Amino acid sequence: MSERRDYGRYGTRFMLANIPPFLIAMSAFWFVVREFDARGLTFWVAVGVFFGSLFVLVAMDAYRYRHFRCPECGETLPKPNWRKIKAGDSIYFCCSACDIEWHVGLRIPDD
Repeated sequence: MSERRDYGRYGTRFMLANIPPFLIAMSAFWFVVREFDARGLTFWVAVGVFFGSLFVLVAMDAYRYRHFRCPECGETLPKPNWRKIKAGDSIYFCCSACDIEWHVGLRIPDD
């Protein structure tokens, strides 16, 4: 049976890393709304920045989720199997080298 450990900093780091691209996206969205009638260069640059920052946000989350490293040994762990996780369950990563289940403090939302 594998040991279970909490790694609560993962959720906090995940959230804090999302703040800068989110603020950039919201600022660009504000410019899009403000310049909607003019549709000049500022409008199209803001649209590009908005969609670019959303892409960066999704790409960063996907990378962090797929490249979680074991805090104990540093090995990159496989992502959790979504078919085994039900609504309300916590997300955990399993390290086969250390035989540890890392609970990261994130949960699958209830329907």
